Amino acid sequence: MTTPIVPSITDEQLAEIERFLGFGGSTLKLHTGPLRGLIARLRAAEKDAARYQKLSVVTPYRFRKWQEACTIDGGDVFYFKRERFDELVDQHKVESK
Repeated sequence: MTTPIVPSITDEQLAEIERFLGFGGSTLKLHTGPLRGLIARLRAAEKDAARYQKLSVVTPYRFRKWQEACTIDGGDVFYFKRERFDELVDQHKVESK
């Protein structure tokens, strides 16, 4: 696996920021709403990264089948259903354990 360009933020570091916001963040001249939103986005991005990390070992044949299962022919346009693709990746993670 390659080394990330920027080191990951650990759950402990995020929890420390949340504790800070709970204690004294409101007494500082700091708007905590955007920071809490950023923490939520970071956690969601970590979940997505963990989900798609498994794709590196999926065979091209299986990946193509997933793409076909998630694509809907709308006549002039093809629609890709990302939610369905995420479900298939999650199922594969369970099956491969």
